[in-house]
Amino acid sequence: MELKKYFLITKKWRLEIFLFVLVATLATTVAVFLIKPIYKASTLLMVNQASTETINLNDIMTSERLAKTYAEVVTKRPVLEKVINNLSLKTTPEMLEKEIRVELIRDTQLILIEVKNHDAQKAATIANSVVDKFSQEVDKLQEERSSRNTIAVVEAASAPNKSDSPKKALSILLAFFLSLLASSGIIILIEYLDDTFKDDSDVQDFLNLPNLGTLNYIKEANRKPGKLVALADPQSPLVESLREIRTNIQFSQPEKTNKTVVITSAVPAEGKSLISANLAVVMAQAGFKTVLIDADLHRPSQHEIFKLDNISGLSNLLTAEKEMTIKYQETQTPGLKVIPSGSFIPNPAEWLGSTRLHEILEKVRGDGNQIILLDTPPIGLVTDAAVLSSMTDGTVIVVELGKTQRDKVKKAIDSIIRVGGQVIGTVLNSKKPSGGQDGYYYYKKGGR
Repeated sequence: MELKKYFLITKKWRLEIFLFVLVATLATTVAVFLIKPIYKASTLLMVNQASTETINLNDIMTSERLAKTYAEVVTKRPVLEKVINNLSLKTTPEMLEKEIRVELIRDTQLILIEVKNHDAQKAATIANSVVDKFSQEVDKLQEERSSRNTIAVVEAASAPNKSDSPKKALSILLAFFLSLLASSGIIILIEYLDDTFKDDSDVQDFLNLPNLGTLNYIKEANRKPGKLVALADPQSPLVESLREIRTNIQFSQPEKTNKTVVITSAVPAEGKSLISANLAVVMAQAGFKTVLIDADLHRPSQHEIFKLDNISGLSNLLTAEKEMTIKYQETQTPGLKVIPSGSFIPNPAEWLGSTRLHEILEKVRGDGNQIILLDTPPIGLVTDAAVLSSMTDGTVIVVELGKTQRDKVKKAIDSIIRVGGQVIGTVLNSKKPSGGQDGYYYYKKGGR
């Protein structure tokens, strides 16, 4: 991904990242203040080889090896048992061994003994007792020798003033940065695995199709039947976007002043029916004689949107034994007429692919109508839209950002091209803005 895309992803998920980091940092802060502190006391010993008349390099090396050997003896059971008995500790040699750390200072005769305990004074007492009992054990091992190795205390243990752990500031700082990295990594992984379209450039790059326009969500009041945003709020940014789509459709085929256009989507609930209705309104408002045909014979909706009856419509024209007069239903928008879906018929795809539909479209064109819009079912579910696309001037595919998957749109386009249809471009239905309302709930509820 480009750096810009990383920035956009972070901006999109900023609230989730903030909450994740906040919770992790607060949890760590609470934890480090609730954890009982551990104190570390240390003492430093020096191992001396049995004295000789002269000291040479070999003696020094021997003392270093001896120190290494003695370092192993410090935490052995004989020493630890004596420490436990001497201090009356309620523990075992195995448990006590876990509190003691022995380190041989490299290239020296020094041994560092560290003891950790929740009590600072107790840590120092144990450390000094370990040294004392360790020295006794070394002396015991050398009872029969005339010259003995000696253990000298370089620095005795004292009670520390500060706890060794937890390191509060460091822990909180690490929690902040690690949670920030973790949340960012998880979100980038989610975005990488997400196969949906994110923005208009994403759609254009993948589909190699022009974007005719991007729509924001429609407000609650404008989702009710008979309440089209193009009529209720003609100056809104949404309606301006619809006008932009209208213009782009007109200029997509400048040689054709009259157009028949299919409006469909790859999957259900992407807003294509309400977009079709509003687009028909702005077409008529621009002075074009417009007809909106509800060609979704599976789940029709235009009669509900415009508050029209659905007793007779497209299905009745298709199944009529003899040619019928097309009955357009008027709307409150001058220049806009609607042909609803009509009564239910089985196998709609077969009827829509018949020569009768071609004749109906020719008749509608012959009545002097300049723009014919066909609202069809999602092309990913049934073949109706693909069949109709071959009889029209072009198809517009509605894509909902953040929902529509790439492969489904690609398959929808391929199915249109296979039957000889042409895709004019896409209309992007944007995801719900932050803090906004679910503007296409009307569609999702109705499955349009």
